[in-house]
Formats: sequence, structure tokens, C-alpha cells
Amino acid sequence: MLRRVLDSLNNLQCVDNKKRKEAEQYIINESQGNFVGIINSLLDILVDPSVGTIGDTVTAGVVLKTLFSWESEEKRHEVNMKWTSLTEKERDELKGKLISSLGRCTGNIGEILGQCLGAVARIEVVSKRWPEVFSDLSSIGVSTDSEIVRINIMETIGILCMDTTGMDERLILHSSGFILTVLIKGANSENPSTQKSAFKNLDRCLEFISHNISIENECLLVMETLFNACRSSDEDVACLALRCYTGTLFMYYNKVIKYVSLAFGNIAMNYMYSESEDKILAAIEMWGAIAEHEMYSDGEIISEVFSTLVGQCMILAMNSDMEQTEEWVPHKASAWLLGLVAHCAPERVNGNIVSKSFSAPHNLISAIESFITSQETVKFEAGMIVLGSILNTETVTPLNPLIKRIVPLVFHSLGSDNPVVLDTGMWLLERLFKYAYVAVEQCHLENDIIRRIMKIITMNTEMSVTAAWTLTGIAGAVRSQSTSDAYRDHAIFTNFTMILDSLVRTFFSLHETQFTLKVSLSSAIAEVIKTAIPTYYDEVIGFLNEIIAKVKNELMQQELNEENISCYMNLIQACISTCFSDQISNISKEVVSICIFIIHRSKLVSLYTEAYLTLSLLADRIGIDFGNYTEEIIPFIIRDMRMFCCEEGKEQNSSLFATSLIMFIGSMAMSIQLGFSAYIDQIVPVLIRAVISPHLPREAKTTAISTFSDISLSVGKMFDRYLNEIMEICMGAIKVKDDGSDSGFILTLRESLLVLLSCIVQASDGRSTEVINSVERMLLIVKIIAQETTDSACIIKSLYLLSDLWILCGSYQNSSVISALESPWVFEFISAKTESSVKEVRDAAISTRLQISYINKE
Repeated sequence: MLRRVLDSLNNLQCVDNKKRKEAEQYIINESQGNFVGIINSLLDILVDPSVGTIGDTVTAGVVLKTLFSWESEEKRHEVNMKWTSLTEKERDELKGKLISSLGRCTGNIGEILGQCLGAVARIEVVSKRWPEVFSDLSSIGVSTDSEIVRINIMETIGILCMDTTGMDERLILHSSGFILTVLIKGANSENPSTQKSAFKNLDRCLEFISHNISIENECLLVMETLFNACRSSDEDVACLALRCYTGTLFMYYNKVIKYVSLAFGNIAMNYMYSESEDKILAAIEMWGAIAEHEMYSDGEIISEVFSTLVGQCMILAMNSDMEQTEEWVPHKASAWLLGLVAHCAPERVNGNIVSKSFSAPHNLISAIESFITSQETVKFEAGMIVLGSILNTETVTPLNPLIKRIVPLVFHSLGSDNPVVLDTGMWLLERLFKYAYVAVEQCHLENDIIRRIMKIITMNTEMSVTAAWTLTGIAGAVRSQSTSDAYRDHAIFTNFTMILDSLVRTFFSLHETQFTLKVSLSSAIAEVIKTAIPTYYDEVIGFLNEIIAKVKNELMQQELNEENISCYMNLIQACISTCFSDQISNISKEVVSICIFIIHRSKLVSLYTEAYLTLSLLADRIGIDFGNYTEEIIPFIIRDMRMFCCEEGKEQNSSLFATSLIMFIGSMAMSIQLGFSAYIDQIVPVLIRAVISPHLPREAKTTAISTFSDISLSVGKMFDRYLNEIMEICMGAIKVKDDGSDSGFILTLRESLLVLLSCIVQASDGRSTEVINSVERMLLIVKIIAQETTDSACIIKSLYLLSDLWILCGSYQNSSVISALESPWVFEFISAKTESSVKEVRDAAISTRLQISYINKE
């Protein structure tokens, strides 16, 4: 078998595609039918240099890693099934072989072995077959004299600790000390390679050692180890140590923030002045972590270091080579940090900074102006970067006088031959329109700026794409800040016809290969269309008819250009969202026919998202008239929803598609109101099955909760027949906990749940038996959210739901409902929120308390 595996590894390296595919299939088949054999062979090739070539060794490592690694739950399950299908003897022999090989492999090969052993160990730990894994590994790591073994053991531990899902909490608590011992010993090694491995894997294990961090002496030990390493002469070790400290800030901020003033603040500031890019980036990441925390909570650290930090960021913002790069480099990182710092301490923007560029402390605004007015291109570009980075809604007032003075200079950057200056100039102008539009307008250059950007678009260069996105942002900013009294003063409004005609001509002249420019330009045209005032609606409708004709023509072609169609659909959506509803009604049949044409053809599945988004917008705009098209669309909705109830939906792998489809169902329900009752028994059951299914993307499940809200309000008490299943979904959703990795999703999900429950209560008018029977579960959901969430939006919606329950259900004297509503925690929760520091929360709580008092008096 070894010979056959070697041949396959050779074929994987060759250029013959047929041989490569045959080799891949052989390895797949063997991994399914002879897992032990293939793993043993790959291990032999990996650890024994005499077996095969260097290329074989490397390829064996890649294959072995592929067989043991997972990037999804499905892959994890597959690896677990293969491993657990082995006999206990086979598993023990493979584990032994992996452990014994750790001392013979260095570098990447050792890392691969560590990763494989970590994957195996994780399966064994979760299955409770190897509870002593950490003590076994740590005993080897502590007692060995071999740096190779120690490094590979730390790699194994790091991989094993990255994901603690399914592990017994008692095992973690008992084992974290073993882990920390190995890593601290590695960190104190005199071997730089061992140190680097120790800090890399300590970073991976931060969640695992939470118990140790909570103990003051052990936390101090970790901090001292990191601090000493930050002063290492080895740059890689020093940067890894500081990044590891930054990791502790993200996970244990309140516990470790004091060490900034005690130690790491000085280290990070010294790094900021270093010649090493890696040290600068590591320091910026640490200050960024602190700034991100202080943006949403109390803290004075950023304010205290503001003058020095911003002063050095101004120096770092200078792109000395004036080269465009996608890499994360100091001048990009410093701009990012400046943005965070300005949000944390906006009041300091008018203060002084300390910088090598000035002999004494210098006013920040004056410093920016000196950069922008400099004849040095590097300083000019850096000044624009700094101004754009610190500009936000809170800093715009002190910056306004400067903006009025420098807008002409920024405008002239649009004529620069230097692509970096041109790119930065457009970026800054977009931000000026967004945050300081009044100041820009007072310079009387708005028309010139827009014309110059349009000229760059028509040049069909690489900068044309940037220019199109800039115009998109400018149009959006103008639209969001305009009032009816000021319409005729704005260049986009006064020159609407010229701008639209010019952009459309350019768009239609683009070659089909210029897809990136087509996308950006279609977005710019869409945003300009949305700025249209009623005077120009007829022009927009004329453009819409032209686009509809082009879509129809494109759909009739033998070879469809789906990119073109996608851009056209984006433009159709912009027109629909802009004009009067009666104007849209006149062309609605044409739009619906295009969407149905698309969703009727399986080969156009990539365009389904655009079709459903368009239908959703159309339903929102024309309301009850959309009922003329529902009979024709319903079969496609059912077909596509069923797809997400099975494996086929998983293969689509499109959360956007699923989200747009489900959002359209909600829009359709709201548009035709009670008319939706004719389809409720067709759509709701399949929507429920999709939500329960593991194949529906989780983002779409949140949208489904909102869609259930729309349906309940549309059909009223008819929705009660599905209430039990809906409540089961709600109880399952509330159990999804926030592990810190995606708090935004959890908050959105919980807000949607609260809105759904309020809609259900309101739709039933409190008289439904099904709703009355669900009150206790609704209150449990509110209680869980009240205990686990401090988010203002969730708290306000919780209070409103309690108010709805009291007003609509509490007045019908059902003893069990009254008993639940009068639970002590309900009144304690409301009472506590009447003292909230957030006005909106306080007002909602006071209103809820007054309404309950009124009900009780009755």
C-alpha cells in the first residue's frame, strides 16, 4: 500500500490533470474504506526522510492535514465518524504513532503532526475516551529536553484548545494549569523558535485558561511572561508577545487593562517609534483594542495618550513610497487607529499633539493644515488621510473652519497624476460630503467636484472604478442630508439630467469584460436615481423602460451575460424605490414578468436573489395591487423554500438568496394584507420547516422571524393555528447563546423575537386561546433576555412586549395569565429600567409601568 500511496502523492504533484484527479479519488476511497492504512502510510512518508522525496513528504503532510482538519460542522462530523469507526486498538496505535513522531519532525512537518494530533485529541476528549490528554501532553512537554518535541507538543495543545465546544467544563478547569505550565516553560526557553511557538499557542489557548486569568497571582505570572518577552531582542518573539497581550484585552479586558499603565503602554508607545513595521503594527493593534473598548464604555486611557499617539500616527500616515498596496502596512493601520481614537476622545481634536514634525506641542488642526498645504506630495497625501480618519459626526464642528479652507486643495488632488493622491483625494471628498456637507457647499465647488469625478469615470482607467464608488457615496450623502427647501441648491439636483445621461452613456458603452467598472457604475447610477426629485420622475421612468427593454433583450440571448442582468436589476430596484407608486404600478407587470422569467429557469439561479429583491421592493411600493401577481409567483416561492428544507439548499450555499426570498414573503404579506390568508396554509408550513432545517443559513432564520411578524399582522388571528410551532422556534432561538464571537447576530435575533411576539399578541387582540396559553413562554423569553442582555434596543422591545401582554391579555382576568404577569421579576425589571441612564429605556419603562397601573385600577 505504501508504494501505491507514494505513486498517488507523485501524481498529485504532476501537471497531468487526469492523473491528479485519479490520485485524489484513490486517497478519498482509501480514507473511506481503509482509514488506518492510509494514515499509517502517510505518517511513514511524513516522518521518515528515506521514504520518498521532499515533495512526497510535503504532499503527505498536506493530505494528512486535509484528512484531519475541518472547516465546517459537516467536515468535523465526517472526521469524527472515520476516527470512531476504528477499533480501540487501532486508535491507540495511531495516537501512539503520532505522539512518538513528534520528536522526529521539525518546522512545518512538526506543525502538521501537531495539528493532526490536536484534531484526534479533540475527538477523543469530547467523546470522553482520553480525559487525561492534557496531563499526558503536558508531562511530555515539561519533561522533555528536546526543543522539537516541546514545540510540537505546544502546537498540539494550541490546536486542541482553539475550540472547546463539547468539552467537559470540569476537564477544562482541571487541565488549564497543565496547559499554562507547558506554555510558560516554552516562553521562558532560550530558544527563539520555542518562544515563538509558546506565544503563538498561548494566544490560541487564551479562552482555555480563563480560570487561571481569574486568579491574581497566575494572571500576574502570564503578564510578567508577556512583558519580559516584549523586551526580547528577537523581533518575532516580541511582537507575538504583545499581540498575545492584545488577545487578553479582547477576552479579559477588565482583568488585564491595569497592566497598560504598569507596563504595556510604554512598550507599545516605544514600538510606535520603532523602525520595525511588525512592531508598529503590533502596537497599533493593542491601542486599537483599547480604543474599541472605550468607544462603548468608560475609560480615559486613549484620552491620556491622545497627544502622543495621534502625533506619531500623523508621522506613520505618510506613505513614503507612494505605492498602492493591499497589505496591512503602518500608514493604513495608523489611519484606522486615528478613526478609533477620534471616536473615543472627540473633544481632544482641538487640542495639541506631540510629534517629531514639530519642535514643540502643536495644535492638531493646525498640524493637519500644515500637512495639506505642504508642497511635499507625501505630506499632502498624509494630511488628507489624517483629516478623513478623524472626521466624524462629533468632530466635524471644530474641523469645519479647516475644511472650508482646504476643500479647494483637495479638489485639485482630482487632477493629480499620482494614483495614490488621486485615490486619497476621492476618499476624503466622499467623507467630506458625508460629514461636512455644509462646509463643502459653502466653498461653491460641489458642481466642479462632481464633474471632475465624472470625467475620471469616463476615462475608463483603473481609477474609474474608485471614482464611481466615490460618486455613489457622494450621491448617498447628498440625498440623506437634503431637505425640500434646499433641493435646487445642490449640484446633483440641478444637474440631474446631465449627470444621469452622462453616466448612462458611459455605462452602456462599457465592454462586457469591464465587469468591476460596470458594477461600481451601476451603483453610482442607482444612487443618483434615488436623489431624483418629483420633477425628474418622468425621466427616471423613461430610463426604467429602457433598462427593462435591455433586460428582456439580454434574457433572449443564447449566451446570457448574468453580470449585465445583475447590474440592470440593481438599476430597476433603484427606479422602483424612487418614483410615485402609481407610476410604478403602470410598469409593474413588465417587472414581474422579468422576475418570473428568471426564477422559472434553474440555470439562472445566481440571479434569483436579485429577482426576489426586486419583487420585494415592488410589493412594498404598489401595496394591494401586488395581489394581481401572487397566484403566478406562489408556486416558485414554495419550490424555492422546499429547497432549503433539504440538502439541496445547503448546496446553494447562499444566505443572500434565502434571505431575499424570505424577505419577499414578508413584503408580499404586508402588501396584500388579508389577501395573504389565501396562501397562508401553503407558505407558512414550508417556511416553518425551512427554519427548523439545518440547511437554511442562520442569517435567513433571523429574517424568517421578521417575516412571521409581517404575516401575523397581515392575517390576524388566522396565524394562531401555527402559534405552537412558532413558539417552539422561539424557544429554540432564545437558547442560542452569545459566546462573544458574533454578538451582533444574537442581538438582531433577539430583537426579531421580541417584535414577533408583540405582533402575535397585537394581531390576536389578546382574545386568542392559543396566545393566552403561550403567555408564560413569552414571559420566559423576556426574562432570559432581561437577564442576559443590556442592549438598549432589546430592553425597550422587552418592555413594549410586557406592555402589550398586560393591556391585551391581562385585562381578561385569566388567573394563570395574571399570575404569570404579576411575577416579582416583571416588576423588578420594569422598576430597574425606570432608573436607566438611557433616556429611551427609561421612557419605555415609565410608560409600561403607567399602563400596568391603569389596567390594575380597572
